[in-house]
Amino acid sequence: QCIRAGLADELHIDIIPVFLKAGFRPFEDIGNKSIKVERIKVVELPAGRTHLRFRFVKPRTSESS
Repeated sequence: QCIRAGLADELHIDIIPVFLKAGFRPFEDIGNKSIKVERIKVVELPAGRTHLRFRFVKPRTSESS
């Protein structure tokens, strides 16, 4: 809900090599909204664990004079 409303500044994702039966889609409810992110940090750890950190790129607003 925070992502959809544009209230989140950063996104932290931990990837752990575990397979789920039906899969896991954490971002399927954000709708058709185009969301841009830029990678801040990637940390690869033993046993295949990976930490990902992204910053949401806010759309530029035009300023009227």
